[in-house]
Amino acid sequence: MKKRQSSTTVAAGANRGNESNTKRHKTSRTASSTSTKSKRRWPDACPNGKRKYKFTKNGLLFGLDGAVWAALAHFPHDFDRAFDAKKPNGTWNGKQVVLRKALDLIGMGWVATNTTAYRPIIGHLFDKAMASHEINEWGTLAASLPATHMVEVDDQELCEEGECQYNFAIDPLDDENISNAEHIKEVIEQCGVAVVRKAVDVAASTSMRNEGGKRVQIRNSTGNGIASTSTAGESYYADCSSSIWIDLQNRLLASFLNDGAKYETAKDTRKAIILQYAEGAENWAHKDSNKDESFPYQACCLLSTPGRDFQGGEFYVSRRADNRIVRLRVDFKSAGDMVIFRADNQGEYSHGMLKVKCGTNAICERVAVGLLQVA
Repeated sequence: MKKRQSSTTVAAGANRGNESNTKRHKTSRTASSTSTKSKRRWPDACPNGKRKYKFTKNGLLFGLDGAVWAALAHFPHDFDRAFDAKKPNGTWNGKQVVLRKALDLIGMGWVATNTTAYRPIIGHLFDKAMASHEINEWGTLAASLPATHMVEVDDQELCEEGECQYNFAIDPLDDENISNAEHIKEVIEQCGVAVVRKAVDVAASTSMRNEGGKRVQIRNSTGNGIASTSTAGESYYADCSSSIWIDLQNRLLASFLNDGAKYETAKDTRKAIILQYAEGAENWAHKDSNKDESFPYQACCLLSTPGRDFQGGEFYVSRRADNRIVRLRVDFKSAGDMVIFRADNQGEYSHGMLKVKCGTNAICERVAVGLLQVA
């Protein structure tokens, strides 16, 4: 694997609150009685940090509870803006938005936080930070803010050994494809991802982009990514109704499993989805709800043409390794390139997509099809 760069930058006391205090909205929430001696100090650790309020062990944020807690001290006025006076009983909104700022400050803003497992800790951190800012009079901590440290991320690029073969034009149980599948699994075991160049002729049919079902928008406020920096495009995912992709993913299942009974069970639990991203969009690192131990894989095939339709938008897998995080990037070279990667919600790998940039076309879009998604 070819290393790209490594970051160990330290940013101390960044983004200190220097805005003037704004009038606080009245709510049903009351600050706990605290002596003046406890003011002007941010707690070293988040109070009452029970196990369910910790980042999960197999996630990219594991062990970073303290770092996120320290980062939340730097945004008192964002808690102010999170309040929605129109909601009854002083409801507080924008927990994801505030948490995203804290993650950005420690270099982990590219990790998704929209799954159910994150809800308890997001709510806990937000509420405790809110109470601490309230006690410290919303911005009087400027002289004693805790230092924040950028998390080390080791960015690497998948090398040529990660490029594999698979022939969709022949029987999936042909010896050639059985051998191809075994090689792909070996590469994924080592790297977390493999790529098959020009696996599919995407110009063969216009029905490859057929959608079925509701479009799910990518949004910063929900913690799953960035939709776009432009108003010209839309970023979303939706079920794909094209039989072409169902046939292709069934071929992969047959080759990888090489077991008739397991294949019949697995093929009815998988689906294909359309993934469309506009300029500036990002898909943050996440895990999908795949619990099938016999087939812990997914695939993604690019439909757009790199350079012309978009630039950037690299696919990656990421995992924790000792005291750092490794992010392995795959560059798409042409339409029809397919990545096959490890994707089980209890495994060590997360996957995502880097920021999409404009290509030579007037309209920027990166369209792909996700295969072997859990139905």
